[in-house]
Amino acid sequence: MRLRSPAASRTSRGATISTVALVAVLCLLSATNANAALSGSFNASESTTGGAVITGFSSGPFTVGAGGPGFCLGPPNNCGGGSGVSESTSVTGTQVSYTFFGSTNNLGAGSSFTINLTGFTSSIESFTFVSGSLPGGVLTFSHTLNSLTITESTGGNYNAIGGDTYSVSLRCQSPAR
Repeated sequence: MRLRSPAASRTSRGATISTVALVAVLCLLSATNANAALSGSFNASESTTGGAVITGFSSGPFTVGAGGPGFCLGPPNNCGGGSGVSESTSVTGTQVSYTFFGSTNNLGAGSSFTINLTGFTSSIESFTFVSGSLPGGVLTFSHTLNSLTITESTGGNYNAIGGDTYSVSLRCQSPAR
């Protein structure tokens, strides 16, 4: 019967623990920052097709975490008087949400609106649709490294009476080290 030396056992166990610790540190140093988020300020622009009309739109600059553009979509374009679709945008470090209230009349087929959020200081790697809709429309999203675009198309009218929100979750690239 052969007995192992206690010193040899401690040496190999110590070497294993050291190796695991070293690998863990290397993984942490080489991994991208999973918490990368949008920050700073950004701007906005809008466009419409068909019978859609946007009024009261502000192009910014806006600050991430403190809001975004809002507007009135119509006709009718009297959101303050209860007619048209009121829209507000919320931009946090990892999510963009669009909230709508109201409805439109007589937009007609082929009407759409597009909102571009541009100039983010962090690069957008990807996005995931989280939830929500604007009834009466077809929603599409696209992005570049520093912008996010939403387009909502309709064959008739939008109906968000009672309110509707849709949200997009963003994954951002870490700043270069």
